[in-house]
Amino acid sequence: MQESDSSIEQAKLLKEDESDSSIEQAKLLKEDVRKRLVSPIDDNNFSFKLNFIDSVQRLGVSYHFEQEIDSALCRIYEISTKDNDIIANNDDLYHTALLFRLLRQHGYRISPSVFFKFKDQSGKFKESLANDIEGMLCLYEAAQIRCHGEHVLEEAHNFSLEQLTQFMTTQLSCSLTTRVQHSLRQSLCRGLPRLEATYFMSFYEEYPSHDEKLLTFAKLDFNKLQELHLKEVSNLTKWWAKDLDVSSNLPFTRDRIVECYFWALGVYFEPQYSRWITAKLAALGTIIDDIYDAYGTIEELNLFTIAIDRWDTRCLVDLPKYMQVCYKAILDVYEEIEQEMRKQRKVFSIKYVKKEIKRLVHAQMAEATWCHSNHIPTLEEYMQVRILSSGYPMLITSSFLGMEDITEEILIWATNEPIIIAACTLMFRITDDIVGDEIEQERQHVVSSIQCYMKEHKISRKRAIEELLKLVENAWKDINDACLAPTQVPMKFLMCAVNFTRVADVFYKDEDTYTNAGGIMKDHIETLLVKKISIEQAKLLKEDVRKRLVSPIDDNNFSFKLNFIDSVQRLGVSYHFEQEIDSALCRIYEISTKDNDIIANNDDLYHTALLFRLLRQHGYRISPSIFCKFEDQTGKFKGSLTDDIEGMLSLYEATQLRCHGEDVLEEAHKFSLEQLTKSVTTQLSSSLAARVEHSLRQSLRRGLPRLEATYYMSFYEEDPSHDEKLLTFAKLDFNKLQEIHLEEVSSLTKWWAKDLDVSTNLPFTRDRITECCFWNIGVYFEPQYCRWITTKLTALASIIDDIYDAYGTIEELELFTNAVERWDICCLVDLPKYMQLCYKAILDVFEEIELEMRKEGKVYCIKYVKKEMKRLVQSHMAEARWCHSNHTPTLEEYMQVRRTSGGYPLLITASFLGMEDSTEQDLIWATNEPVIIAASAVVARISDDIVGDEIEQERQHVVSSIQCYMKDHKISRKCAIEELFKLVENAWKDINDACLAPTQVPMKILMRAVNFARVIDVLYKDEDIYTNAGGIMKDHIETLLVKKMSV
Repeated sequence: MQESDSSIEQAKLLKEDESDSSIEQAKLLKEDVRKRLVSPIDDNNFSFKLNFIDSVQRLGVSYHFEQEIDSALCRIYEISTKDNDIIANNDDLYHTALLFRLLRQHGYRISPSVFFKFKDQSGKFKESLANDIEGMLCLYEAAQIRCHGEHVLEEAHNFSLEQLTQFMTTQLSCSLTTRVQHSLRQSLCRGLPRLEATYFMSFYEEYPSHDEKLLTFAKLDFNKLQELHLKEVSNLTKWWAKDLDVSSNLPFTRDRIVECYFWALGVYFEPQYSRWITAKLAALGTIIDDIYDAYGTIEELNLFTIAIDRWDTRCLVDLPKYMQVCYKAILDVYEEIEQEMRKQRKVFSIKYVKKEIKRLVHAQMAEATWCHSNHIPTLEEYMQVRILSSGYPMLITSSFLGMEDITEEILIWATNEPIIIAACTLMFRITDDIVGDEIEQERQHVVSSIQCYMKEHKISRKRAIEELLKLVENAWKDINDACLAPTQVPMKFLMCAVNFTRVADVFYKDEDTYTNAGGIMKDHIETLLVKKISIEQAKLLKEDVRKRLVSPIDDNNFSFKLNFIDSVQRLGVSYHFEQEIDSALCRIYEISTKDNDIIANNDDLYHTALLFRLLRQHGYRISPSIFCKFEDQTGKFKGSLTDDIEGMLSLYEATQLRCHGEDVLEEAHKFSLEQLTKSVTTQLSSSLAARVEHSLRQSLRRGLPRLEATYYMSFYEEDPSHDEKLLTFAKLDFNKLQEIHLEEVSSLTKWWAKDLDVSTNLPFTRDRITECCFWNIGVYFEPQYCRWITTKLTALASIIDDIYDAYGTIEELELFTNAVERWDICCLVDLPKYMQLCYKAILDVFEEIELEMRKEGKVYCIKYVKKEMKRLVQSHMAEARWCHSNHTPTLEEYMQVRRTSGGYPLLITASFLGMEDSTEQDLIWATNEPVIIAASAVVARISDDIVGDEIEQERQHVVSSIQCYMKDHKISRKCAIEELFKLVENAWKDINDACLAPTQVPMKILMRAVNFARVIDVLYKDEDIYTNAGGIMKDHIETLLVKKMSV
């Protein structure tokens, strides 16, 4: 935590006052971007519009232009699709995939059939596509939005992944190599938008054709938001370090207030959203997790559980001193939330958030029971508990309280186990398990999904991880599908869940960078909260970007428009131009599709894939049939395509948006993956090789947008045709948002370290407040979003997880579970001291959330988030019982529990609270187990299990999905992991499909679930970097919160 604090202090020193001229400049630039987004779309500028919308979004400024981007994408959808099939008359893979991704990202249920055009007669993607690296990257990112049954997107993903991986060994340009490397490392779909914007700015700035005004606006906007985030971090840090005095009162807990804020920032970075609720709950979740996971005795945990159930300050007397601190903090935070909700006339929301923390604690208690009894549950039992104990259901639900337009219906949805929250939670849970398993098992932690899967299926750890990763992929598919129209709740609420998943994807890529704070996490925090981009030009540049987004689209500028939209999105500034990008993509859709089929008259793989990806990303249900044109007579993708590295990259990214049954995208994925993988060993330029490597490592679809933007900036900057103005704007915008995020981290750190004093009161819990902040920045980094709710709930979920997972005795966990269920301050007296601290923190955070929701007139939100918290705790309790009785559940039982204990249903639902325009309908949808949330939870759970299984099993952790799968199917661990990976891919297909029109909720809602899945994809790549904070997690935090973008 010292590193994060120093980073924040550095950011404060670097902070500059925004001059009147820069404000005026940004206004002009924003208007320019807006004009270009709303400009007519025709054949001449169709590709330009796609690229411009994508750039606006990837540069992190699309939140400024939501209506414009909606309109543009609506027009693009109208003119480029028919019956959700993309109408493409050319073989431009890049723009096809971009169109697909943009529309799917926007919730259009675009068919991936357009990608069949890129296959050869053998049914494989044409080898010639491999030469189109941009197309491969675009296809790869598009494939990240695949849903279940979208075989063509699976193939497109595999193909683009292979090709991009191969490209890394060739002589790609340094910029292109970096872009590929980044995309493979962190796909756009699964990356944190705010983080991805910083990467994209660097990539975009290198493009010779980059839009200078757009880039400058993005940079100015980034810096402006960064100031806001930095203030929020400052407040949270004060709360953590001073008010709670965590280091003294809870010395055992992880000091992760900045990370918790980062988590909330990942959920929604936009200024209109309130992040403190999520951040504080994330921090409290961390304390709870540490209490249950490592510090509390089973008796104390039971007392704490009961105290949370009772939700009564009188319970304090029954708790050990350290639990009293946590319990009091919970009650205080919930009181604060309630006061805020009361101001907003949304006091109803408290009960939902309170429900979720109770579920969280119950789940933690269940895990503690498992651990106490050395019980290995079935994977299903494990997942049922661990999904809740992860805190994601609670945090997702609570994040909704930071959104002004939250409604009780949305909270009801969020607290009723919607698929997207379940998927986000599963993805987080499994990813966390996978990356942190070995370490967890060394300390005889509760079993992970890996052990559950291994036991259940009698397979090896390796096999179990492979199978669990399949579950993660399936969860992502669930998330993708949940974000496709019709959605159950508005897209912005879905996106809270998506962003929570993205946070997990970022946090748990190679290690648990939340638990092991430092390294990547530090980099991410520095990127978003410390590193500043010069803001002098941002205003004018934003207007320039806007003008180009709204400029008419015709045949002459179509490809340019596609590239420009893609750059805007990938540079992380598309939130500034949402309306412009919507309008541009709508126009692009209108002119490039018929009945959702892309109409393409050429064989431009790159632009075909880009078009496909952009449209799919925007929710258009574009058919992937367009890619069939790239197949030869045998049905295989033409071998000649392999020479087109850019096309391969575009195709690879496009296939990431594949849904179930989209065979051509499955083939395109496999083809592009194979070709890109091969390309890495060839003589690509260093830049292109880096881009391929990145794309193969992290596809655009699954990467955290904010993190991906930073990678993309470096790649884009090396592109000779990059738009200098757009790149500059993105950098300025990144720096501006970084300041906002850093302030949020500071405030959350205060809450964690001072108010809760986690290090003293809950010394056993992971000190991951900064990682929690990072997580929520991954969910939504935009300045309009409130991240503190989700961040605090993430932190609380982390604490709850630790309590149930390692610290609390089975008896204590029962008490704590009962306390959360009762949600009464009187329960404090029945809890051990450390549980009292956690329980009180839960109640306090929910009160804080309720207060915030009351301010917004959305007090109804609380009940939905509370519901998810209770479910979280209950699932943790179920896990604890498994562990206590050495029970290995079936995979189905495991996932039912662990999807909730993973915390994603809670966190995704909570993330909606940080969005002004979230409604009760969104919360109702979120709490009713929508596919996308369930898919995100699956991705989280399985990914966590796979990367953390070995460590978890070594410390006799609760069983993982791996053990459950092994037991169920009597297969080796390796086989189990392979199968679980398939489930993860299916989850991603569900996620992709959920984001395609017609969506049940607005795309913004869906993207929360998508981003939550992305967090998992980023954080649980190779290890649980949340639990094992440091390394990659530290790097990510420094990237987003410390390192400034050089303009």
